Order: sequence, then C-alpha cells, then structure tokens
Amino acid sequence: MKTLLTTLCIGLLAIGSVAKADTYEGAMTGIACSGCKKKIVKALGSLDGVVEVRIAQKEVEGQHKLTVKTDGSIQITEEQAKNTIAVANHYKMTSWRKLDKAE
Repeated sequence: MKTLLTTLCIGLLAIGSVAKADTYEGAMTGIACSGCKKKIVKALGSLDGVVEVRIAQKEVEGQHKLTVKTDGSIQITEEQAKNTIAVANHYKMTSWRKLDKAE
C-alpha cells in the first residue's frame, strides 16, 4: 500500500511539472518559394523547445502566416524570432505574438 501511494504521488508530481505548450503567431514577407519556407522552418525549428512550425499563405499578396508551437519550456520573443529568421535579408517579420491558451 505504501509503495502504491508513493508511486501515485511521484506520478502526480511529474504530471504537474510538465510545461504547458505555447503557440506563437506571426506574419512575414519575403517568402518566394518552398525553399524559403524550408529555411525558415529549419531555422525556427532549431530553437530549444520548438515542436512545430507552419507557414501558410495569407489573403494579402506577399504575406505569410507563421505559427510556431513550443513545449512551453521557453518563451520566444519577437526579437529572437526575427534574429532566427535572419538567414536571408529579404525575410521580414511584420508581427509576432503569443496566443492565449483559449485561442
């Protein structure tokens, strides 16, 4: 019985210590082809804690929507995101924000 209670307590502590996933959303210009998308996905994906990067065409010509999901272990600032995608001078981040959990 003691062993079972100890195991349950340790399991609950482990569950409570897991960081909550975070999602960031941004807008970009300068993406001209699938090669550009691959470079940006690779660059942002190299940041600690990033688990998914998606890039989608927006309704506005030349604009792309960027979605970055993390495991919640880090926060990505707009400056970090901009510096990370600076793999080419023609990529420009026009917006960046962390989404609320409810969004």
